Amino acid sequence: MRQNIRTLLLLSLVFAHVFTGQAQFSLQGYSTGVTGGISESARYKTEISTNEAGVRPRGENYSFYLGLAAANLESAIVSVTATNSSDAIITEDTDAYLLRIRPSGNYDTLGRVNSNAGGEFDFASVFHGNYLVVVDSDPQKYVPTYYGNSFLWNEADILVLAKDTLTEITVNSKPRELTSNDGDGLVRGTIEEDFKDSEDGRIDARRRAAKKKCGLRKRRRGGRTDQDEDEYELIAYGETNSNGEFEYGFLPEGTYRFFVEYPGIPMNESSFVQFDVGEAGVSDNEFVLAAVVTEDGITVELILGITDEVFTNFNIYPNPTLGKISIDFSEIVVQDLTMEVIDMNGRTIVSRKVENNENKRLEIDLSSQPTGQYILKFYDNAKSKTALTFRVIKN
Repeated sequence: MRQNIRTLLLLSLVFAHVFTGQAQFSLQGYSTGVTGGISESARYKTEISTNEAGVRPRGENYSFYLGLAAANLESAIVSVTATNSSDAIITEDTDAYLLRIRPSGNYDTLGRVNSNAGGEFDFASVFHGNYLVVVDSDPQKYVPTYYGNSFLWNEADILVLAKDTLTEITVNSKPRELTSNDGDGLVRGTIEEDFKDSEDGRIDARRRAAKKKCGLRKRRRGGRTDQDEDEYELIAYGETNSNGEFEYGFLPEGTYRFFVEYPGIPMNESSFVQFDVGEAGVSDNEFVLAAVVTEDGITVELILGITDEVFTNFNIYPNPTLGKISIDFSEIVVQDLTMEVIDMNGRTIVSRKVENNENKRLEIDLSSQPTGQYILKFYDNAKSKTALTFRVIKN
């Protein structure tokens, strides 16, 4: 017989990890929520939130590990069938994952089921709750796909688990490889992670993110100009290499949106996530992107070129801005350099030479300009080419 999790906790708690704080309190009247584990032998983590006054402030959370078997908790079976676009069950080696949605909105990956015989899976003894389900098969043929048949976590359907459930996912096919006949656009760059340590709040050093899923969507022909109404199709998909680098080439002319897949962490839509191949002011249709993932979101910056080849200790801030932008540096490496600011109509609104006697700072004032996006470009006059390009946002 299934038992209510709160009642069970009040009667028979077995702590595998002891709380080390000084607060003393009773579990009577405390709310609980299990946030991990799917197997019979796993240890399960629960968050216990105080609803009563005590040594600790009201509403503070405490975490314990509970040595309880899944059979004693309210649970269910999740059965997943993965099919291709022809509605046939996938026969390739395939993985399926469950991601539990935490109260904070983030996700815990609770388990993986592998099937080397095709796309049919069972997750046993899964706690009741809200989940994302994702299927990942042959990367040469398919794109990881969520319940609801989306390749993006924020567009996936949520599985509300309250009983044994059967689900079917139609796995998206990988886009065809582009060739030189398609176009000459190139998007490459890096993905870095910048997270706090979960135990002590310490900020870890920013590090490159290997094997992270990312890709490009292209606006369909005939799509509306209003971004909220646009329809985009997947045109390139892959993952970063061991150094956190990605590259997509032979892109045809059009409007693109770049995305990085971190379930529970949204893209910062005000950063450089959308761009046009062939856009005025950007040379050679080459875009170098730098994506940084934090707990708050994924921010993407456009970096056309390598800053150390133009400036040393380069920093641009604030971006977005309400008007004024500062650019700090220690030294200008390129001797004959011009700085330009170009609006999205291709009109140059700022153009000036940059000298080494600039007191190690450049100032740009966009206060009189309308809100929107601008291109900040540094041009190497000696080599007759763009050395650096950044996207600037005026709020």
